[in-house]
Amino acid sequence: MSDVRWEGLEELKAMLRTLPADLATEAGPIVETAARGAYAEILGRYPVRSKPRKYKSLRDGLEMSTAGGRYGTAALVIDTAKHAMMYEIGAKNGARKTGKGYNRGVWAGHPFYIDTSIRWRHRMYDDLKAMLERFGFTVSG
Repeated sequence: MSDVRWEGLEELKAMLRTLPADLATEAGPIVETAARGAYAEILGRYPVRSKPRKYKSLRDGLEMSTAGGRYGTAALVIDTAKHAMMYEIGAKNGARKTGKGYNRGVWAGHPFYIDTSIRWRHRMYDDLKAMLERFGFTVSG
């Protein structure tokens, strides 16, 4: 019968115990950088209101939040203004009307929020892939 000898097993176990925390620590800034980049780009493309109104502007409604822990980091960029989706996709059914029935015309969409978010997400994925490869993982797909 042959003996199997494994050198470095204890070191491997120690590394695997700290790996989730190490990955989360390094991934956090990558995720936050992508969220801040998307937030800044979207904010820069939204129109600046010349006079105050009674409802939230698109710029006022844009919010970014991050949450992180030992096993991961998450970020969210969202616009809470009531008309944010209409600004993005437009009024597809033709004319817009007020509550009293006054015609306000057609509102063309300004589709950049979703495209900007997708572009920044792909940058984040590329950076996360590079980080995982630095840790010795093979990433595909």
